[in-house]
Amino acid sequence: MTQSRGFAPVLAIALLLCLCSTVSAAQGIQVALGDTVPLSGYASGSNWVYLFLTGPNLPVNGVMLNDVTKRADQGYFTKVQLDGNDHWSYKWSTANVGGRLDEGTYTIWVVNGPNDLSHLSEADYGTISVTLQKPALAVDTIQPAGSMAIATVPPGATVLVNDIRRGSTPLTLPDLAPGTYLVTFTLDGYAPFTTPVSVVTGRVSEVEATLVPLTETATVMPATPQVTATVFPKTTPAPTQRSSGFLLALALGGALLAWEIRRHG
Repeated sequence: MTQSRGFAPVLAIALLLCLCSTVSAAQGIQVALGDTVPLSGYASGSNWVYLFLTGPNLPVNGVMLNDVTKRADQGYFTKVQLDGNDHWSYKWSTANVGGRLDEGTYTIWVVNGPNDLSHLSEADYGTISVTLQKPALAVDTIQPAGSMAIATVPPGATVLVNDIRRGSTPLTLPDLAPGTYLVTFTLDGYAPFTTPVSVVTGRVSEVEATLVPLTETATVMPATPQVTATVFPKTTPAPTQRSSGFLLALALGGALLAWEIRRHG
């Protein structure tokens, strides 16, 4: 059984780090069970190619790629149309094959007609070798969290953890990653207080702080400035000389008037 030169199947698969590799049929590839494998190639002399799969625990003459329960010798193939450049492509999802695929090396057959493995002498074909492996398992180790139970005397103090406000005491903070935190307490009338607190995996770190009152100081208000008005006593000015002469003349006139009245009376 000779592989036809008229077929040049090519496998393009996306590798880690977004690198792309084009693997020839002779080289083959290794992928994890469940991966999607982009297949492509060129063919001539037909508008279609017919794909089937052989490998571990599969019928000898092959099965469909997308349904391993359907046999190629019963007329079932994965049929792919060529484009205007005699190119074909197909994405084979190893997770959706209608059945189970075991670990091992499989052969994908690309034929220019509906011919199973037992009738390849009547067709042109090419092959692609694919080794399916178990998926690698990555286990993330999740470190259990710790917590804080925070209280103050007196209660009601604002709590800041690493400068982020978290509430007022009493307070419980769950799901904290292990490590050291700076816890600050503030309360009106009391001095602020900061302390480091270590959080340990799976444990509750209890924190209780007694706050110190601020020293009371007398607030001295500035005295209100007082305006003092100096009142001087009002004095009657002494009569001037002119005023005294006028009064004397007035008195003499009155006396003369009285004398004249007595004389003529």
